[in-house]
Amino acid sequence: MELLGLLYQIVIRSFFLMLPLGVAFLAFRRLSLSQTSNAWLYAVAGLFAAFTAAGLLPWAMAISGAS
Repeated sequence: MELLGLLYQIVIRSFFLMLPLGVAFLAFRRLSLSQTSNAWLYAVAGLFAAFTAAGLLPWAMAISGAS
């Protein structure tokens, strides 16, 4: 029973970490394809998502608790 709880935590933490990483990937892909003056919006969104993922990394690896 404890193994299922651990597996559940790993899946949930991975899911919450992959969300901002996916957003960052899509924003940077859109930035590289953009030929308009809106490219800075994609850069800001990608950087924000990347910083969010970096902030979630210690929590996802169970190094520290949620703050």
